[in-house]
Amino acid sequence: MIRKALNDAVRWGLLIRNVALLADPPPMRVVKASRRRGMQTWSPSELREFLDSTSGHELHTLWCVLAATGMRRSEILGLRWSEVDLAAGTLTVRQTILATADGFQPQDDQKSEGSARTIHLDRRTVAQLRGHRAVQNEAKLALGFAWQDNNLVFPRADGSWWNPPAISLAFRRAVKRASVRPIRLQDIRHTRLALAGRWDKPEGRVRAVGTQLGRLHAGHLRPCHARHAARGRRAVHGARPRPRRAC
Repeated sequence: MIRKALNDAVRWGLLIRNVALLADPPPMRVVKASRRRGMQTWSPSELREFLDSTSGHELHTLWCVLAATGMRRSEILGLRWSEVDLAAGTLTVRQTILATADGFQPQDDQKSEGSARTIHLDRRTVAQLRGHRAVQNEAKLALGFAWQDNNLVFPRADGSWWNPPAISLAFRRAVKRASVRPIRLQDIRHTRLALAGRWDKPEGRVRAVGTQLGRLHAGHLRPCHARHAARGRRAVHGARPRPRRAC
């Protein structure tokens, strides 16, 4: 992270060189061990307790979609309504909110071919997004010309985009008020993977959920695997997984 920040500073003309390039990186085994220590997940009951306790929070629907999809923070903040198909129950990741020389700005997600992926939504998440859009439309009418129309699914109260660190701070505060075991916002992705692994089809669960999270290339999947990945999302809402269909 420090190396990337200094590289950005060099590119923007703020520094002459990146001194972090002179440092020897730690052994990979040390890096992996550190990541494992920092990663935590919630149990299904802890996740439901958090979502129930934040039902009145302005970001409640955002928390629910994060838990159901395992999207990255930058991805969900850059999500536009044009990339959400509620009739089909899908959304596509195409835009993110990233740090630039001018602050956090929307950017096309061109990190990899697999990043622009389609995520299947369960029925409850679709219903929540429909209600969220209705509330948002009322806010747009109330603000009139003051509304900044960026077509974002989860904008600030005036339609502008959130700075990702502000969302992480809001999450920490919401977790504290909910009196649940503290985890980081990115651990919602890990929780999504862990919960899906309890119910998904053994040979498809890792690849299906990995593709939902943007970790594997979509070409490695069969079409039925996305259905199996959705089964774990239903468990987030307390519903029992439906019987599996043959591929």
